[in-house]
Amino acid sequence: TSVVIPNSVISIGDRAFLFVRNIVYSGSATVTPWGALSVSGYIDGDLIYENADRTKVTGCNVSATSVIIPNSVTTIGNRAFVGCSSLTSVTIPNSVTSIEDFAFAECSDLTSVEIPNSVISIGHGAFLGCSGLLSVTIPNSVTSIGKVAFRGCVSLTSVTIPNSVTSLGNGAFLNCSDLKNVTIPNSVTTIGEYAFYLCSSLTSVIIPNSVTSIGNYAFYHCNGLTSVIIGNSVASIGKSAFGSCSAITNIITQNSTAPILGDDCFEGVPKTTSVHIPCGSLESYLSRWSCFSNLSESATTLQKK
Repeated sequence: TSVVIPNSVISIGDRAFLFVRNIVYSGSATVTPWGALSVSGYIDGDLIYENADRTKVTGCNVSATSVIIPNSVTTIGNRAFVGCSSLTSVTIPNSVTSIEDFAFAECSDLTSVEIPNSVISIGHGAFLGCSGLLSVTIPNSVTSIGKVAFRGCVSLTSVTIPNSVTSLGNGAFLNCSDLKNVTIPNSVTTIGEYAFYLCSSLTSVIIPNSVTSIGNYAFYHCNGLTSVIIGNSVASIGKSAFGSCSAITNIITQNSTAPILGDDCFEGVPKTTSVHIPCGSLESYLSRWSCFSNLSESATTLQKK
């Protein structure tokens, strides 16, 4: 409930009192009134900034419930709101171009967030552990979604990834167990390792023609997945990418050369699953996809629009 900081102290490390609430400080050292995020920052209301120009948010009062970020801000810094478990709403202005690593990690009461059409990058773990997050709008300005960006957002049900995004980081939506719908645009070239690991409510997925590789464990244990369409540019599918997806009954693959499969790629998927392949490609698939016994050539293939 209280801390006495002597006047010999000239600095206090980042987040030294991160989860301490209702603390009373005394002493002559200059500190923030809530969490000792930085002794050199500029405090204004519930927010702390890198300096007085207020262009970068570096911290927030851990007891804050609603925050409006001013138009002067261009960057939401690393771990700026981490652990602000009482935060239910945040307004991000169009001036912001970057949401850095773990910016909103463990904001468990945050239910929705609208990312403005000025943000270019969403950092690693930016919304990790935001267990109350129900919806998120990702604008067309975003080009990359970092590793584990939405990991553990267990209440998230639907995500539309815009066609400006070219890469999905490893574990980007790992353990989003309520995620039922996800749209992967025809701009993504790589689906990272563990990208949709444990997304157990996901029922179907379309891998667009722009994707060339699917990472290890990308859809591992998506045990609600029944249908998969794999685009014509996919050349390799990683280790256990669809492992333990025991409900898959239908696969359409559009590459006339069978993609190379990593170890246990389809382990747990029924061997009798219907696999539709392009005409004239049977020999290629028989040699590389021997884990399936029900291969059939189709005169036409589906294409993501």
